Amino acid sequence: RAPTLAGELGPWPLPHCEAWRRGFSSGTAPAATQREDCGAGVRWSTAVAAAVAAAACRVAGDVARCDATPAKKAEEAQEEEDDDEFDFRFAKAPVERAPMDWDLSTVVQPAATSGARPLATVAASSTFSLPVERGWARDSNTPADVAGSMADTLADRLPRWAAEQWRLELVGAPMQLRGMRGGWPKEKAKPAELRWPWMPSPMPAVLTVRQLPSPGEGIVFELGGLACAGSPAFLTVQCEALGTSMVGDAGKPGAAAASSDEASERLDIRLTTTLSDFPVAGRAWCMVGCGGQWWWERYRLPAIRRLLRGFHDMANEQMMLFY
Repeated sequence: RAPTLAGELGPWPLPHCEAWRRGFSSGTAPAATQREDCGAGVRWSTAVAAAVAAAACRVAGDVARCDATPAKKAEEAQEEEDDDEFDFRFAKAPVERAPMDWDLSTVVQPAATSGARPLATVAASSTFSLPVERGWARDSNTPADVAGSMADTLADRLPRWAAEQWRLELVGAPMQLRGMRGGWPKEKAKPAELRWPWMPSPMPAVLTVRQLPSPGEGIVFELGGLACAGSPAFLTVQCEALGTSMVGDAGKPGAAAASSDEASERLDIRLTTTLSDFPVAGRAWCMVGCGGQWWWERYRLPAIRRLLRGFHDMANEQMMLFY
């Protein structure tokens, strides 16, 4: 840019600025032509200085980019190599799952013609499997102990699953996986609530959840709120160990001599979720001859069926991977 700027601004005029120095010394101003030439010289020198500074910054930036490019490329190559080398290893490799054997039953009592408010009991059950790991010196878990632990885990997960599937906000719930250690609200305590996000807090919740004492009967929750229409319902989660079995090549005839590393052993667990004393419909339906049977069969039962089926599918597919 220096030759171009020189052509645009004219010849080098700095000698004319000497007139300014002499003028300041003598107290007289320089001539007009001298002032113009001196101003042009200042503009010319300023433009050249700016061009030189820009060129220096450009060169410095190019050098910095050239220095950073190999390092950045090496870093990206290292990240790609790390991704290629990453291989997730399960604590115990998944095994072939047992058949899900899904079952759903519904009972409504009393009959719609009795005049009383009908209540429904919905029971859903399925089977999921876990890989068995043996050989730990302090391992004293029995199949029943593992089934009890899985009941705690799944019972803690079920209200959260309902909130996710129905797009509700879960308020007052304990931290995940800590609910069965005294976290879920107990009797006479303020219950956990499943609420619509847009519903103001003074309004009743769609569903409330309290944990009840249930020695030897699985995990029991007391349900309330608008969905229960003023009548408490109960949700029970139970897990029963069905026993262990050998699967894969180790389970085939003639594979008795297989080594322990090649053997694959699984524990089958039967998961049962029971919703009992759940109102078929709201109180207003009691005045109708059908007792809300139509509302139950058209809306409430399909929603509960979809919820429980999705939950049991999740248990059958994911419990082996996460626990």
